[in-house]
Amino acid sequence: MKNKTKIFFIMILILSTISINAYAYAIIPLSKNFSTNQYDLQLVYRQFGSHNHSTAVNNARIAWNESVANIYIESASPNTGENFVVDSDDYGNTNWHGLCTPPTLYLFNPNTSFIKINDYYYYSFNSHTAELVAHEMGHSLRLNDVSDSTVLMLNSGYKGSVNPEEDDVNGVNSNYK
Repeated sequence: MKNKTKIFFIMILILSTISINAYAYAIIPLSKNFSTNQYDLQLVYRQFGSHNHSTAVNNARIAWNESVANIYIESASPNTGENFVVDSDDYGNTNWHGLCTPPTLYLFNPNTSFIKINDYYYYSFNSHTAELVAHEMGHSLRLNDVSDSTVLMLNSGYKGSVNPEEDDVNGVNSNYK
């Protein structure tokens, strides 16, 4: 019985270490277009709530594409190998406007990062929805929150622009060379 208990705890320790490492190093597997020297990504928007954010999601996509980041994001149809899935719905009083779940937390779809827009707070972020989505896309691209109020990855509040700044772009380019 002692050996079975010991083996059980060792297995739990190994599994928890694997899960922690997978989350800490979560990246989206990207294919590189060598003619443009950019990584191609696909994005799908799904509206479940009463607010349609398709224009804001498209503006966030365009903002990243117009930056000098080594990525290019295309709109795609569902179930076509998308890297970003942006869902909007009323998720309730959660204290978050947007949430990014790295791809490795979804074993059934390991190449996809899920971004949620919480319509519960729609009236607090409505004029900043594109910036909110672009920020969450930054998390999908392995960027962390920072305290610099001039960058897209600002840890609290909004900087007032959907455009990634030099620091945001440098972070993406250092992750995807």
